Amino acid sequence: MRAPLITEFKSRAQVFEKEINKPDNSPRDYLIAYDHYQTFLDKELNKAYQLLRSKLPSPQATDLKKSQQNWIKFRDAEFKLIKNNWTKKNFGSSAGISRGTYRCSIIENRITQLLHYAKNY
Repeated sequence: MRAPLITEFKSRAQVFEKEINKPDNSPRDYLIAYDHYQTFLDKELNKAYQLLRSKLPSPQATDLKKSQQNWIKFRDAEFKLIKNNWTKKNFGSSAGISRGTYRCSIIENRITQLLHYAKNY
């Protein structure tokens, strides 16, 4: 069974996932939907980070901050790979959808990880 924090996050995300999964979306609609979802995910990531940080004693909060800074470097490197590989030249009109999917999955995974940590406190 999922922790309530994760279930609540998934519930909030459903609105955006429904927009992404509309069968009549045009390629532009997909890009807009993924952009909105990524904005939502960035806000959720910040909330999850702040929640966990508020629960940790000072030394562990410092470790979390360092971990998050390293994760951001990882995310940025992954985003660069995604941008440079999933191009129209390489993947046609589905490239934008793939880029959105991969970027969002990286952020979703980090949110879930932080929420799993937070449920321990």
